[in-house]
Amino acid sequence: TALAEHRHGAGRGAQHLLCVATGHRGVGGALVLDGRLHSGSSGLALEVGHLTVNPEGRPCHCGGRGCLDVETDPLAFLTT
Repeated sequence: TALAEHRHGAGRGAQHLLCVATGHRGVGGALVLDGRLHSGSSGLALEVGHLTVNPEGRPCHCGGRGCLDVETDPLAFLTT
């Protein structure tokens, strides 16, 4: 998605592009630097869904608590 936006969409012509996406699978991101997808040393660069936003929050499938994914899940609002 990020490479497509960089090459053919809103980011066309830009040297770098930051793409943040939300959906039914959570929050994710991608970074295109000089036309190449930057994946980081772990391959998970900009996987922002597992940033802790509430240390006492809901448990996440990653083993953490209060990750952005679970705290912004629309279904989670139905259980509060």
